[in-house]
Amino acid sequence: MAESEIGFAQLGLASILKQNQLAVPPNQREYSWTEKEVRTLFQDFAKAIAEGGGSYFLGTIVTIPRADRPLEVVDGQQRLATTAIMLSAIRDYLRKRDAMIAESIDSEFLTVIDRASRARVPRLRLNLDDNEYFRARLTGAADVPPVTKPSHKLLDAAFNEARQQVEKIVSGYDGKDHGDILNRWINFMEASALAVLLRVPNDADAYRMFETLNDRGLRTSQSDLVKNYLLGRSGDRISEVQQKWAFMRGALESIEDEDITITFLRHALTIINGVVRETQVYDTVQNLAKAPQPVVTFANQLEMLAHAYAATYNSEHEKWNKYSDATRRAIEVLNLFDIKPLRTDARRGAKILRKGN
Repeated sequence: MAESEIGFAQLGLASILKQNQLAVPPNQREYSWTEKEVRTLFQDFAKAIAEGGGSYFLGTIVTIPRADRPLEVVDGQQRLATTAIMLSAIRDYLRKRDAMIAESIDSEFLTVIDRASRARVPRLRLNLDDNEYFRARLTGAADVPPVTKPSHKLLDAAFNEARQQVEKIVSGYDGKDHGDILNRWINFMEASALAVLLRVPNDADAYRMFETLNDRGLRTSQSDLVKNYLLGRSGDRISEVQQKWAFMRGALESIEDEDITITFLRHALTIINGVVRETQVYDTVQNLAKAPQPVVTFANQLEMLAHAYAATYNSEHEKWNKYSDATRRAIEVLNLFDIKPLRTDARRGAKILRKGN
């Protein structure tokens, strides 16, 4: 595949792990699946296997090839990591019961040997916050780092859920059959738990690809791409930009809409730069913020606008204390009819945002 082309293949999730070394970008979001989501995936696998192991489609995995580096995972971290966790649970269970299958899982799906360090390293690396904890748990290292972040707790819960699922799978069967029973799960994850693996040339193409896909979590990944671009352009001021982005996200958390970050970015860019369509968000950010100082300035604007933007979703917000009751009623109507254009510079609603906090 030429570097300028988009490539795709339909593969089992375990096959994607088997055929590639993969890495979640350092500044992308952490592992975020709860026990409920992990359990649902395993239950779906169990149902498909019980019904004969037919194909089960799990959407799209979006990646960017990088020269001399692992394949960068833009979307699909949760599914790939959770599949790897399940494979590790099967390996751990079989180590003393069917060592050959356990070794096969380790060498084919989970790890490769790094000759320079003389160590096994995971085929999938997570982001900076999660990778060391994930690596230690996945490889069975004796020195597992302490659980210090919410994502570590979620990873710990996923490993525990996988272990319990394995015990449930083999319960009631003769011990001599456990290897064959669990091997059915390995084969299913390798050949039948299918995803479309997309390889796109760059971040901008990945962003535009999301416009044409209807897949779980893609709009969140769009905002991750914007975040990664800004952090990559922030130079030695990266900590400032990280903090501003966190403050922006914190302000938006009060809005019950899982797609709110990308919607807010489009509205904020419209206020700053004139009308911006959703397909133009990434390109507009690139044009606005090409060096550390413009990136910091843009991050400051996002933080300020996010607080005002969140207030437009809440007629009881303290921001409206200094306005007449008519303003609160107008905000109620805005939300009752979900009139999104009034939140941007394109309409009078921009006056609210321009006043900042």
